[in-house]
Amino acid sequence: MPKEESNAYVNAALFDLPREGGVDILPYSIAIFNGRGTLTGSSSVQMDFSYRLTRDSSLETGAFDHKVLLQIVDDATGVSFDREIGIDELSEGSHTINYSLNGSIFSNKLGGSFRLNVYDLFQGHKRLISTQTYGYVPPPLSVD
Repeated sequence: MPKEESNAYVNAALFDLPREGGVDILPYSIAIFNGRGTLTGSSSVQMDFSYRLTRDSSLETGAFDHKVLLQIVDDATGVSFDREIGIDELSEGSHTINYSLNGSIFSNKLGGSFRLNVYDLFQGHKRLISTQTYGYVPPPLSVD
């Protein structure tokens, strides 16, 4: 049997990841958008993301063990914070996810940016399905 040689390649870096469009995790489609990280002026930041979840009811599935991993990566330090959310914990339709992160990297931070990486977690495997960069919202000015 003759041995064939490759004469082409695919540069995966040229493929865009979805940003605000929906990503399929069948039978669901999820879109996460309008990210906001509001600095508090102390060592925490309030994270807020809008999401839209739809389910294709024409597809029948058994137990659904997928989870979504929201990974926040501070662009200045490279420090990351992970938050796992089961698809069954989310509601269909358009909603908001809110939670706080605590860490010394947020102390005295007045601005900057962070990257939101969204992963599909299933049976021990992690697949990046979306990434987007957002700016931090500065802490409120204190009036003395």
